Amino acid sequence: MNRPLTAFAALLAAAATAASGTLQQQLPSAESILDRYIEVSGGKAAYANLKNLSLTGKIEMPDAGLSGTLTAVSAEPDFSRTTVEFPGAGRFETGTGAGRAWQLNPVQGARLLTGAELKRTLRLYRFNAAFNWRGVYSKVVTEAEEDVAGKPCYRLRLTAKDGEAPDTAWYDKQSGLVVKTRLTLPTEQGDVTMESEPGDYRDVGGIKFPFSISQKVGPQSVKVTFGEARINSELPASVFDLPEAIQKLVK
Repeated sequence: MNRPLTAFAALLAAAATAASGTLQQQLPSAESILDRYIEVSGGKAAYANLKNLSLTGKIEMPDAGLSGTLTAVSAEPDFSRTTVEFPGAGRFETGTGAGRAWQLNPVQGARLLTGAELKRTLRLYRFNAAFNWRGVYSKVVTEAEEDVAGKPCYRLRLTAKDGEAPDTAWYDKQSGLVVKTRLTLPTEQGDVTMESEPGDYRDVGGIKFPFSISQKVGPQSVKVTFGEARINSELPASVFDLPEAIQKLVK
C-alpha cells in the first residue's frame, strides 16, 4: 500500500478516535442521568417511602381491533400482578413474586416462566426499579445525544446484572424524565423488540408517574392510558395469591 496514503489513513483514524473520545467526555455520565431522574421525579425520600403502587386504566391494540381495561398492582419487595381484560377475548394475567413469574391467559393457558423469559419478566416488573437501578444494572453508559419527538435527549445503554440483552433508554435533556425505552422480550416464538414512549407525567403522592404509554411490541401498536394511580394504599391480603391453575404448576 502507498505509505503516504497509509499514514494519512492512520492520521484520520486517530483524529476520529480522539474526536469520539472528546464527545464522550462532554456527555454527562449515565450514573448522573439516572440519579437526576430520581430527583426530578420525586426525590430519594419519596422513593424510599414507596411501599406499593396501584394503577388502573385502559389499553388499546388498534392493529388487533382490541380495547380493554388494565389493572396493575406492585409492592415491595418483588410482588406484582397485572390484569388485562378484553371483552370477547378474555383475561390476560402476569404476576411475579418470590423469585417466580407466571402468565395465565386464554391463548397459552397457565405458564410458569423459566430461563430468559423469567429473568426479563422479573426485571421488567421489579418494584421501585428506577430508585434501585444500581441493583439492576452492572454497567450504564451514555452513548449519545439525539432527538426524540423533537426533544434533545441523552441515550443510555443499560446492561443488566442478569446477563440478558441490555436496555436502551432516552432521557429528556431538559426535564430529566425518561421519554423512550427499547428492550428485548424473550418469548416462546423468539425475541421481540418493545419500544415504549411514556408521557403525561403527573404527581402521585410526591412521585411523578407517566399516565400514558405508547408502545410498539413487535408489529403491534399498544396504547395504555391510566385513569388512576395510588401509592401506599391498603391492599387486599389476597392480591398476590397465585391463581389455582398456577398453584398446580408450582406443586
